[in-house]
Amino acid sequence: MGHAGPIAGREREIGELTAFVAAAEGRALVLRGEPGVGKSALLGVAAERAADLGQRVVRAAGVEAEAGLAFAGLHQLLHPLLADAGALEPATRAAFDIVFGRSTGEPPSAMTLGVAVLDLLALASGDVPLLLVADDAHWLDPQSAEVARFIARRLSGHAVHMAVGTRADTPSPWDGAGLPELTVPPLSAEASARLLNTTSPGLTAPVRRRILDEASGNPLALLELPAAAGPADGPELPLSRRLERLYGDRIAGLGRAERAELLRAALDGTGALPGRARRPLRAVDDVTDHYAGIIPSLDAPPVLIGHSFGGLIAQKLLGKGLARAAVAVDPAQIKGVRALPPAQLRAGFPVLGNPANRKRSVSLTPAQFRFGFGNALEPAESDALHERFTIPSPGRPLFEAAFAAFTRHSPAEVATRNPDRGPLLLISGQADHTVPDVVTRAAYKLYGDSPAVTELKQFPDRGHSLTVDHGWRAVAEYALDWLDRQGIQGHDTAHA
Repeated sequence: MGHAGPIAGREREIGELTAFVAAAEGRALVLRGEPGVGKSALLGVAAERAADLGQRVVRAAGVEAEAGLAFAGLHQLLHPLLADAGALEPATRAAFDIVFGRSTGEPPSAMTLGVAVLDLLALASGDVPLLLVADDAHWLDPQSAEVARFIARRLSGHAVHMAVGTRADTPSPWDGAGLPELTVPPLSAEASARLLNTTSPGLTAPVRRRILDEASGNPLALLELPAAAGPADGPELPLSRRLERLYGDRIAGLGRAERAELLRAALDGTGALPGRARRPLRAVDDVTDHYAGIIPSLDAPPVLIGHSFGGLIAQKLLGKGLARAAVAVDPAQIKGVRALPPAQLRAGFPVLGNPANRKRSVSLTPAQFRFGFGNALEPAESDALHERFTIPSPGRPLFEAAFAAFTRHSPAEVATRNPDRGPLLLISGQADHTVPDVVTRAAYKLYGDSPAVTELKQFPDRGHSLTVDHGWRAVAEYALDWLDRQGIQGHDTAHA
């Protein structure tokens, strides 16, 4: 079987898959990555490599509509092999007949069925090695997934390989399965540019750059966005139907009340469940007002430095004339910024994916932290930062920023045109997934109508953890040097 479209920047993954299908010993491999990152294409490459080696390839794919149908996924995977079942022991054949509805009787246990499947695979691979491919395995029904995990851990000694593709951001039975994994990350900047040049060579330079910014290394976005791209200075890039389905399906999976709450939040900044009192939710304003009440008691207006939502609040206080200067590092999205790259959608999904989180505190898992904060770090450093710093945090500010464009008096609104405010430095990590570089640059442009000092500093290959990871000192030194250039003597203040 082939794969659709060119593959760029996947030399490492293709090399690992080629070695995987060529290995003499049977084993399983789980490919894990965000939606649209190219898992299906890589599974197609594995199938091609196996076929080139003379192996038999059997493919199946999880389907959301069949996720509640017991053994539907297992039937899809084994159907091409069931013709060989006649050579099995009668008790083994009976297990398949019962679970696939050919006869009645007590359903076999997962172990009994798993052993029967292993017997069938041994028979089917007796003359020709076999590759099983299970794409979108997060949608497999629980019964099929349980058996599939059982056999995946017992392929040693068989001429059978099993490649499984699953989403990194969707809970699935493959989480913690104890199987070897191949993480499929977003494409590098160079590979993204190469893919876009190959598939859409006629783009203008501004549109090309904007697509690269908003796609954030997602191959599906790089393939789909050019077809709908308008002027580079438009408010947003329209999503293709396929991209709309990719994220719209997640909303469709929410309950009726949750969808209604999400709609209310989008329309007017409120979101109580039906029958409950609705009130504006202004967590960002609450924090801003708290600091605004403290600042007048200081001897002099302070220099404010904030990261993420701290950067948004620093901008709000600066715009109110309450600070001498401000440094906003990877600041949360302010009202007026419409860019919404796929990477940012995924980074925010652990919170925004459930409207009930608007009233909850949410903690990130190590994997979610690695994507949103530590994606530019080695996994060990990211996990150490997660262990040290992660605590449950309110979800409300993320909803306020996410729906700022639909809220008349949004807490994420900043006085960007104030001509009398102090100088502002915006710092962006160009590998950031939580606040991608395109978002910070869009905020920088909103200050264009103000004569006050506004500067942008971009740090290549730095993620959202840039204030706490091993490279924090370079960010701090730049901020202090910038304050010195504004006549604020940042180094003297920092060392006092």
